[in-house]
Amino acid sequence: YKGIDALNRKKILAGQLFITNNEPILESGQTKKHFTSIDKLTAKISADHKNAFLYFARSADDYAVKDLNRTKEDLDSTISLNPSFYPAYFMRASVRSYLQDVMMSETSSSDKKLTSKDLQLNYMMNKDDLDKAIALAPDFAYAYFNRGCLFASVKDYESAAQDFSKAITLNPDLAEAYYNRGLVELFSGNRQAGNM
Repeated sequence: YKGIDALNRKKILAGQLFITNNEPILESGQTKKHFTSIDKLTAKISADHKNAFLYFARSADDYAVKDLNRTKEDLDSTISLNPSFYPAYFMRASVRSYLQDVMMSETSSSDKKLTSKDLQLNYMMNKDDLDKAIALAPDFAYAYFNRGCLFASVKDYESAAQDFSKAITLNPDLAEAYYNRGLVELFSGNRQAGNM
């Protein structure tokens, strides 16, 4: 996406920012590199606690080592300091969804259960973040794709299909959007549209 490419060209972050649905498993050397980066960024944040990009950079490292709660805290700080930085909204919704999945898998083996109220609140916060990302970057296909997945998770198939179609319009190479659009069409009973 051109906005992420522009951010990478500015070299605001120590490394390159990528959007992926296939996260690599870190080897010990890579994990150590992320922890070293976290320590350096923490020192920089102590000296410059109003720099949104430092928090965002640390959130990427936090996410890489799966410190999801601090990832979310750093994204909250990023947004608080720079409310027009759409990648932070996009990433916060993704992290919140990931956290929910982790909590759901843990609740099956414990007494702690996520309530429907918890799930509804999480849905609304994720939708708000994706709506904001889209408002700030209306040509960001991945935000439409993720919001389509969010709609599909609550069986709002019509809205999901619309968002997958918008993602396809913006990025015709986004194969997952075609696949997911076909699935939601099938789930909503539109066999012909789902098989196209």
